[in-house]
Amino acid sequence: MSKIIVLKLGGSVLSNLHPTFYSQIQHFIHQGKQIIVVHGGGPNLTETLRRLQISSQFVDGRRITDAHTLPVAKMVLAGSVNKDTVTQFHLNGIACIGLSGVDLAILQANPISSELGFTGEINQVNRSALITLMNQNWVPIIASIGVDSEGQHYNINADEAAMRLAVALQADQLIFISNTDGIYTTDSHGKHPIKQITPLQIKQLQQEKIIHGGMIPKVQAGVQALMNGVNTIHIVNGGLENPLPDESQKLDKGTCMIQEEEEINVSF
Repeated sequence: MSKIIVLKLGGSVLSNLHPTFYSQIQHFIHQGKQIIVVHGGGPNLTETLRRLQISSQFVDGRRITDAHTLPVAKMVLAGSVNKDTVTQFHLNGIACIGLSGVDLAILQANPISSELGFTGEINQVNRSALITLMNQNWVPIIASIGVDSEGQHYNINADEAAMRLAVALQADQLIFISNTDGIYTTDSHGKHPIKQITPLQIKQLQQEKIIHGGMIPKVQAGVQALMNGVNTIHIVNGGLENPLPDESQKLDKGTCMIQEEEEINVSF
């Protein structure tokens, strides 16, 4: 089976991807790798909600999705953001198909908690549907909206959606593409990105509040993927030239999550 790379595109970087991002995708495809993209759209959603005079609330980086927010989330994420993303891939010569997790029940979900409303977590992935699409040489571009067995829709954190897809497909790589150079730390020389980090180090930085806000679900998703068979996890800045790591330069940019030298089960 071809190597699978799952890319998570953060909403903050969708309109600021470096042109070489697309040429790297083409290079991966020419190498016989299969690509799947999951995207967020948080800034677009927050701005649309603001214009509609609907407040945005978050708990540990996860959006509270109430009955007023959910239809706007579907409209923005599965609508404008998905189709704008698909258009950019097409304009750069990449055959792709835009979907949400509702299509083909790709992302089957249930609510996380009553506090988060219609914010869901994924309990099953339609793996065979995705493999069928990728075997047609299409790049699935998936908006992180899920559905349950009763037809109820849920807003899914895109970092978590990317992790679930990577685990279900036993992807070789999971790459989180955002507007930051990775996980930062501060020392006597100032603020700088960490090149390599382990789950225990992530937990410590989270306890010290160095990792906070929207980075929390990202690193937790990365750790879960790492512990469930995904070989390499990266957080990179999509606005940089050649932002995607390849097999010859895994540590060139961003932060790479690696396993502990001894296998340790880390819970958050």
